[in-house]
Amino acid sequence: MIYRRCERCDCRHNPDEPCAGWKCPKCGSRDLAVTVKKWAVLRQRAYDDFWTTTGEIDGNSDDWDGESLMRCLRCKCTAKADEFETKPRE
Repeated sequence: MIYRRCERCDCRHNPDEPCAGWKCPKCGSRDLAVTVKKWAVLRQRAYDDFWTTTGEIDGNSDDWDGESLMRCLRCKCTAKADEFETKPRE
C-alpha cells in the first residue's frame, strides 16, 4: 500500500481513501475531543450517596452529531462539530 501526504488534509493516507473527517478550523490539528450523549445507570444508597455507571445498558453507544461540541486538544478552539468537519475530496 502506498501512502503519501495528502495536499488537502496534510496527512499520510492511501490516495484512494477519503480524507479524515474532522480537523480544527483554527490550527488544523486532528487531535480533537467531542461531547457525547450516553445513557448511564443511576446508583443510589441514600439521598446524598449516589453515582452513575456506564456500559451496563444494552446497545449503549457514544452518540454525537454535528451539533455536539468539539474541542481541539492543541489550541483549545471549541465549536460545533459541523465547524470542524472537512469536506470529502472531489
